[in-house]
Amino acid sequence: MATVTGQIFLNTIAILEVDSNPTVLGVEANLGSLAIETGSGNMWRKVGANNTDWVEVFVNQSPPGNASSLRLQNGNNSINLTIPTLSTDVNLILPGVEGVEGQHLIYQTSGQLTWSNQDSFHPGIITGKYYGSPDLLDVWTTQAVTANRLYAILLYISRRTLINRIGCEVTAAVAGSQVRLGLYSVDSNGGEPGNLIVDGGVALTATTGLKEVIVSVNLNPGWYYIAMATSGTPTFRSIAVNAEAMKSLLGATAPNTNNQNLNVAFTFGVLPSTFPPATYTAVAVPWLWVRRV
Repeated sequence: MATVTGQIFLNTIAILEVDSNPTVLGVEANLGSLAIETGSGNMWRKVGANNTDWVEVFVNQSPPGNASSLRLQNGNNSINLTIPTLSTDVNLILPGVEGVEGQHLIYQTSGQLTWSNQDSFHPGIITGKYYGSPDLLDVWTTQAVTANRLYAILLYISRRTLINRIGCEVTAAVAGSQVRLGLYSVDSNGGEPGNLIVDGGVALTATTGLKEVIVSVNLNPGWYYIAMATSGTPTFRSIAVNAEAMKSLLGATAPNTNNQNLNVAFTFGVLPSTFPPATYTAVAVPWLWVRRV
């Protein structure tokens, strides 16, 4: 049995990028083996085929050998994960299967992490039903829109969902007019519409009734905007918004103002890739919806 006479504290353990296979005792190492480089650096090397790029992994340690951070490095850039000061062990058990885009991890007291695609804010979208702005309805009304103007209303998605319809309802038609519908993300620097997600194309508003465009887009949980622009001045089913509820979401330009209708001048056509800076008015909001069929 070997006798330990001291300790070696490794500052770095790494998997490095190598341009050629090193040798072990004068013999080229087998593909996939691990070797200790005895020259400058004295690090572990992952051996691969010649000119193969490897992602570098560093574990920084300090006496008595407690690793407090993990650094994943590729080239000159890295991601560092550092643990906080702990008074006891923390054991986390990763899920046994891979998740899908948009899911998040749920912690259980056993330490088990499981994938979830549901947000407690909302039970989820039911196939065939219509979903628009959350908790904003005061009374139903109608509103004639302005031609060549781009409107947007908030939409909340509670779980990763396929959306394949965007719609509105025309209550008074205008001959030869059209409506264009789409979806925008929320601007990462604020709560207004940001980048275009999908332009659903146009539906005719020359007759009354429900109007929908067909899309196919998977939305992750979070906030979005449904957008609408018209070439004419048809009247749409609208909502006289609960102004106080809207203030908690969109804010107000002054304490005593009601600004719930977000819109901007826009020459009717393909939706812009980025939503233009908008203004707010206190008139009713056209009720727009999404659904899955």
